[in-house]
Amino acid sequence: MFFDISLWEVVKTAGVLLAGALSFKLSSIIFSYIKRHTHKTLTVWDDIVFEILKRAAQFIIVAVVVYYITELADYEPFTAFLEILLIFLGGYLSVKAVDFLLQSFQKNLVRESDTKLDDLVFPLLANLAKIFIYLVAVLLSLDRLGYDVTALVAGMGIVGIAISLAAKDSISNAIAGIFLVLDKPFLPGDRIELWNAPPDQATWGDVTEVGLRTTKVKTTDDITIIVPNSQLMTRDIINYTQGSSTIRVRIPVGVSYDSNLAAVAKVLLSTIKDVEGVLTDPEPQVVVKRFGDSSIDLELRVWIENAKDRRRIQDEINRRIKIEFEKSSIEMPYPQREVYLKGSHITESPAESDAAE
Repeated sequence: MFFDISLWEVVKTAGVLLAGALSFKLSSIIFSYIKRHTHKTLTVWDDIVFEILKRAAQFIIVAVVVYYITELADYEPFTAFLEILLIFLGGYLSVKAVDFLLQSFQKNLVRESDTKLDDLVFPLLANLAKIFIYLVAVLLSLDRLGYDVTALVAGMGIVGIAISLAAKDSISNAIAGIFLVLDKPFLPGDRIELWNAPPDQATWGDVTEVGLRTTKVKTTDDITIIVPNSQLMTRDIINYTQGSSTIRVRIPVGVSYDSNLAAVAKVLLSTIKDVEGVLTDPEPQVVVKRFGDSSIDLELRVWIENAKDRRRIQDEINRRIKIEFEKSSIEMPYPQREVYLKGSHITESPAESDAAE
């Protein structure tokens, strides 16, 4: 029995407990010393590895102590109690490690993102991780007590499948929202291209909010379009302002084959002078794109300071091109067709001849 032990065994048990407590304390001191150095580095990965190693070392120390005591005490209820206690201790340390991992990611993301989604996603992930870890601990404890948890696990799996099928779209949007936080293809304030804008409306706009299920984009027509996150994760996203708001604008121009290309290029370059937002470095260019059916197709390429001014700058330059071409007598041809009919003898009927007379 548990109480039928010798004094020497009691002393050994007390020694093991004392050694375990001292080892636990010593490990905390050592890891605290290491932690002061890992915090000085720019990367977060060494902090994460350090935290995992710390929790693993603490668990091993406690597990060794518990193992020795369970070997010493030949008393099944007490042994089962210690093993269950060890299971929940492992769950507790795992939860602490997951909390630290998510907090580390959140701190680094918050530095770069103004969106409030990370404030929602990371606590949600932390709570889901806690529920999962403690649920596993409960199942392991029930199994240790002799209960058959197979049916329970199977039932939970069926319920989980039913819930996932019923909320398939919501779950896919939520998962996509989490990946949007991690990948950051765009942030609030970025201007992106839209593929589902209403007909005859602006096709691009500024991201105003990144939610867990949807992303809100306000177009240049001041219309808010709510896009499911799952659609954003399955399409190419054109972001005009990420990294740098400077972009190159291409303006197509067609001139007649009789035009002097050098003179045309000179006129085109003169149209962009004093246009607000157009950069002189890099230098603007005029290139010949192709020889079309009715015109020589050129392209005026200019760099602009702010991508959000693209439409305004394109409109202003196009207006100037029309005015300057008229001043310089540069023809902007449009498709023309000349139809030639082969000569044919048309014989009039007698009735038509009489009518003509």
